[in-house]
Amino acid sequence: MSRASRTNAKPSWRRLVGSGMPFFAFQPLATPARYIATALILLFVVGNFVLADVGEMTGWRFVAYALVWMVAALAPWFPPAVAVAMIPAGTLGLIAGLSTNATLAFILVAAFVSLACSLRLIVAYTAAYVIWQFATIPLENREFDAGMFSVLLVFLATTLIGLGFRAARNREQSLNAQIADQEHLRREAAARERARIAAELHDVVAHDLTIISMHAHALRLGPDEASRADSERVIGESAKRALIDLRHLLDVLYGPERMTVDASRDTLATTLGAIENELTAASIPVHLEIDETEPIPRSIDLSLTRVAREAVTNIVKHSPTTAGVRIALATAGGAATLTISNSPERGSQRMRLPSSGYGLIGMRERVEGVGGTFHAGPDQHGWTVRATIPLD
Repeated sequence: MSRASRTNAKPSWRRLVGSGMPFFAFQPLATPARYIATALILLFVVGNFVLADVGEMTGWRFVAYALVWMVAALAPWFPPAVAVAMIPAGTLGLIAGLSTNATLAFILVAAFVSLACSLRLIVAYTAAYVIWQFATIPLENREFDAGMFSVLLVFLATTLIGLGFRAARNREQSLNAQIADQEHLRREAAARERARIAAELHDVVAHDLTIISMHAHALRLGPDEASRADSERVIGESAKRALIDLRHLLDVLYGPERMTVDASRDTLATTLGAIENELTAASIPVHLEIDETEPIPRSIDLSLTRVAREAVTNIVKHSPTTAGVRIALATAGGAATLTISNSPERGSQRMRLPSSGYGLIGMRERVEGVGGTFHAGPDQHGWTVRATIPLD
């Protein structure tokens, strides 16, 4: 059974009282409880012996007395074995004239059997005790009377009380296990969410750092004063954004309680406008078309925003001398389509920047993760990235 199914499953009463256990299997009590129970039994045995007529507790009667209670004292430790051993031990006590002690021992063992043993063994022990009681009637030359009936009721009540405590204990253990499973699932979900957000922030930071590197390279080429001022402005803005995103990235990596991202900062509309300004400042012609006739949900907006950032980052890294970039966003037919194309490169010095190699893979996973389709490859426009995501 999976962890999730265990979390949602409710324990049945049969499982709570051990109906699925093997016949001689048992659930051990906590070690301190076993020591305390054994000590109390021995204290009762010694006290009972002191209060009894010492003259009558001699010879084989003493042996029978010791045997009955020695077997009963082991009930907290080995209840299935004690349940079997009580029949001959109780019979010996009855023959020795210790019927009261044998009956008390039977009832005491019933408490531990019902607390720890399988349901089938509990039923078998109860039936064996009832048969034992009726079988002893001829040995004591007595009849079934109200006293014997009362003893049977006490035995059954003890068994039912033990089953009740056992069910409560097992229910508590089951609830604790469910709580632990839910906490484990929550931590797993938080870890997946942190990884997802960290991947998105990586894309954003990589984009900003690429823009900074591109404009720093442009400054080394000695542009005019207007271009220099634009490059310096873009470098400053990109550096500020990168610092903010790095801070968010550290928040994500240092635990779920700090896993917050400013979702209002990067929207698709503002991102496309910022990209247009950045590429224009880098002397790359940009043609931006937005035909947003249907509202785009925030989750889809965020996915397309990351695709746009990564796609343009790849253009700047691998084709900085492109003749132009075309960006088109359209919502039609219940889907949003983002298309980013760059024309073949112009003949000038090419700047090469390092690549992680995960850009296209990350874009594809992000789009397909929300039920969309992704394409990237050469076409008549040069190189095109297209992401289509259903709006419903």
